[in-house]
Amino acid sequence: MIPLAGTRGYRARHNKNQRVEDELKKMQAKLQREFTAKDLAKRTNHCTNGIGNVLRFTTGVRCEGKGLWCFTGDPVQVLP
Repeated sequence: MIPLAGTRGYRARHNKNQRVEDELKKMQAKLQREFTAKDLAKRTNHCTNGIGNVLRFTTGVRCEGKGLWCFTGDPVQVLP
């Protein structure tokens, strides 16, 4: 039996990292300079701890303090 690629569903194609990246790009397009991990967690429907871990491995954002993040001007990309 040959496994077929792409047979999973909508959820498999759009995981947490991709949702975080999409929301960050929307926020950056609105020229919002700063945001909190809590706000991003509400937008993506995930816990704040998980969002903080994803943001640590994201280019284009920088931690400014406890839970406060800002955009650096670089393109936003979540590293795999």
